[in-house]
Amino acid sequence: SFIVHLIWSLFYDDSSSRGNRTPFLRKLPIWKLFVDYFPMRLEKTVDISPKKKYVFCYHPHGILSLGAWGTFATDALGFSEKFPGIDHRLLTLKLNFKTPWVREYFLWHGLCDVSASSFKRILAKGAGSAVVVVVGGAHESLFTKPRDNHLYLERRRGFVREAIRAGAELVPVYAFGENDIYDTLYFEEGSWGYWLQVKAKQYFSFTLPIFHGRGMFFKRLPFILPYRKPVTVVVGKPVPVPKVPEGVDLRNSDEGRKIVQEVHQDYMKALRTLWDEHKNVTVSGIQRAQTLVFD
Repeated sequence: SFIVHLIWSLFYDDSSSRGNRTPFLRKLPIWKLFVDYFPMRLEKTVDISPKKKYVFCYHPHGILSLGAWGTFATDALGFSEKFPGIDHRLLTLKLNFKTPWVREYFLWHGLCDVSASSFKRILAKGAGSAVVVVVGGAHESLFTKPRDNHLYLERRRGFVREAIRAGAELVPVYAFGENDIYDTLYFEEGSWGYWLQVKAKQYFSFTLPIFHGRGMFFKRLPFILPYRKPVTVVVGKPVPVPKVPEGVDLRNSDEGRKIVQEVHQDYMKALRTLWDEHKNVTVSGIQRAQTLVFD
């Protein structure tokens, strides 16, 4: 039966790009304990209409994007109550769907693989449909440093292009404290350590910084548990996207690239505004750098 399931899940079942599994595990009581550990909280700035489609853009990646998991893979922070009518799917690496049973666990939390196909098929469901993407990806994890705000965004255009194609508005989301819950051995660009991390990403499609948190029983003993530091996830105002004339190639034509660039600039302005409005009041007791850096 294991072999049958393996073949079916790897070669026939396309649930990881369709988002057609019911995410019933989001309601597990354990996730309330998970978000209370830090603690995490979700802050809503505007109402989001269920009559439109959306791409929620999560920043920063951090080490493990735990704020994205607590907000979008579970309902422990009350996303479904604060944004009723929004049927969202959190997108993650395809690699996470290559292992039987682990794959099912992610699917039942409403996760799908991060691909153009997932954008297209999930958002094709119509009004109220949404995807959530951690825009900076694995590369941004290399920038992770406590109290720092360094995003890999200037050269990320794919999420904008797919949102325009689907007619989905872009929603900036910033998790204040995501970068604070682990200590990292930070390598500057140009160093041998940074070079090794980039090479690992090229070969394996993912990479992680060298990091540690607190011990399970002794706080000062380095271990994989995250530090108990507050994480506040702020959801901003949606950025509208234009309707593109039929036949315009958003990737290869001059007109298409110009449209993507303009929307990308609008999105970065909206994200910076969101960050500026909340940087000093969201996570009390933690002094962070006062500049948001786009790379």
